[in-house]
Amino acid sequence: MSTTSSTSQNSKIFSKIPLRRVTTQFKNALPILQWLPKYNRSWLVGDLISGIAVGVAVLPQSLAIAQVAGIPVQHGLYSSTFGTMVYSIFGTSKDALIGPTSVGSLLTRQTVNEITNYPDNFYTPTEIAIAAGFLSSFIIMGLGVFRLGIVLSFISAPVIAGYTSGAALYTFFLQLPSMLGIDVEIHHLPPYEKIATVLSSIPKARLVDAMVGVASSIFLFGMSQVYQRFHTRSAWAKYLGMGRNTLLIIIVTLLFFMIHTFTGSIPVTVVDKIPNGLPPPKAPSFDLGLYAKLFASVMVMSLLAVMEHIGMCKTLGPKNGYTADGNQEFIALGFSNFLGSFFNGYITSSGLTRAMISSQSGSKTPLMSTFAALIVIGGSYILPPAFKFTPNATISAIIGVNILEAFKGPKVYREFWRIQKTDCIASLLALVITVCFGMKIGIIIPATFTIVAMMLRIARPKWETMSHPEKDALTETHDTGIESPPPGVIIFKWRESILFTNAEYFKDKLRKVAYESTRPFNLVDPEDRSWSEYVGKRAVLNRVNRSQMPTLCGVVLDLSAVNRIDFSGVKSLIDLKLEFSTYAGREVASEFPFYFVNTNREISKALSTSMILCPPDLVLIQEDLRNDKEVEQEFQTLKPNTTLFTNLLDPIATLHQERSDVASPRNH
Repeated sequence: MSTTSSTSQNSKIFSKIPLRRVTTQFKNALPILQWLPKYNRSWLVGDLISGIAVGVAVLPQSLAIAQVAGIPVQHGLYSSTFGTMVYSIFGTSKDALIGPTSVGSLLTRQTVNEITNYPDNFYTPTEIAIAAGFLSSFIIMGLGVFRLGIVLSFISAPVIAGYTSGAALYTFFLQLPSMLGIDVEIHHLPPYEKIATVLSSIPKARLVDAMVGVASSIFLFGMSQVYQRFHTRSAWAKYLGMGRNTLLIIIVTLLFFMIHTFTGSIPVTVVDKIPNGLPPPKAPSFDLGLYAKLFASVMVMSLLAVMEHIGMCKTLGPKNGYTADGNQEFIALGFSNFLGSFFNGYITSSGLTRAMISSQSGSKTPLMSTFAALIVIGGSYILPPAFKFTPNATISAIIGVNILEAFKGPKVYREFWRIQKTDCIASLLALVITVCFGMKIGIIIPATFTIVAMMLRIARPKWETMSHPEKDALTETHDTGIESPPPGVIIFKWRESILFTNAEYFKDKLRKVAYESTRPFNLVDPEDRSWSEYVGKRAVLNRVNRSQMPTLCGVVLDLSAVNRIDFSGVKSLIDLKLEFSTYAGREVASEFPFYFVNTNREISKALSTSMILCPPDLVLIQEDLRNDKEVEQEFQTLKPNTTLFTNLLDPIATLHQERSDVASPRNH
């Protein structure tokens, strides 16, 4: 009986869950269920053509990029198969093609070198690379499941630009030995020594390898220029430019095949033998000790893979009329890496070059990825015998020339400097550190620098008064060029949220303005003054004859630029109100005019909670000000109506002056 009762209760619970809601969640997790039922047959031509175009381009590119990772080149092909195909199920971008990238491959190489240096390591470089890709899949999916994409917001675009430029330059230098036929061992050296060793070894280059490498580079650069100039006017220029890597591989491979046929030898270093087809699925290593060593490096690799992928989606999505789902893209990229690691693939992302080919070839849906993966799978069975005639110099030239396209020239850094100098410094830091000290530290230090710079801007923001412009630690605050407020009235504008990081600075600056432009209600002789009044800036002010200054009549805070205020900020306002009320000779703090204008809802709520700041009469005045649109607009530019303040505050100023005369202050 009890079993039947519990079963019926469970059925009632599940019956209350709307079926439509469950279906929607399921479709959101598998976007293919949303677009495949609506698939138009006319889209098939575009997806098929773009899939073939991208697949043909990926074949040589994957081999070249895998060489950067320091593992057998066939793993570049393996990384562009089933992991690429599964993106069609989970992805929301029609242009993305998941595969190995230059930055990911270079980080993989550095990570492999770090692990192989451990004395207790018994894994091969290939096993380490595959394990790193497997671990990255969980990190990337975790970012999507827990919606932690905000982490990427802490790495600014200038830092990414400098980092990719540094990675491009560093990768180019690493390709010079293969491109020029230089026999030199550099993998154990730090980055700056690698570059120095390569440059010093150029005179030892083998002539034929160097000729092939230089000629291949010139061909690729020339085809790139033809594409950039004529692709909008000529279909031939467009498709030859997009397929330049494949075209070069075909030409050079045929050339050395004929040389081998007639001479029986090949005068250059060629690609190592590539096995035919795909290996059977194999689970990655499950050694927790290995993953513990890999975690820090793979975390950086994963973040950069996500940034590269999301950057591509943000670049091509608006251009092609769609918006990719960021969190779903994390999950799609994670699944692609997860499945790819079972087919001997290493960490992957979507390169902008491949995506551009897809976009320009007319892709219509994510199904394009499946067609491209099928081309790569077919190529892995058909083409390996031909690659034994492909020179290493040509493969390295493909990497070097293509990666240099990511290098940002001086024009970009001049633009950074004009807009924000700290961004330019961070970008150049990323470039130099990446080239000289490695890619992991090349992203960490500049990103930390930008975060610290941002915190300093918050801690030391700009501020100004109606008649007292000031400079802060980072930027200048210029004179507003407007008339002064009534005597004894301080109008102060703060250009940042008032938080614990800047609350004391806010108090110091407002206090400084008040003490420099007004005098206390009751002046006393030096011998009667408290010892504490000689401390700090007030001691300097008190040595000046201040009897001719007006007394402090009121303070108006323009909070139009203040978005948030925390407990420390509210406390600083309370402290200032108490201090100013005493300074102005008010026996009751609530009687001191302390006004707030242009406050948002959150600020108003925080201020109204502290009744010492906003007694009912001041709240009424504040609401009266905010209801006057003209006054509100003037306050937003810190150009308030002086007549309004005269009408509002002059009676208070007159009262203060009368009280001051009664007090008969004595001069210093």
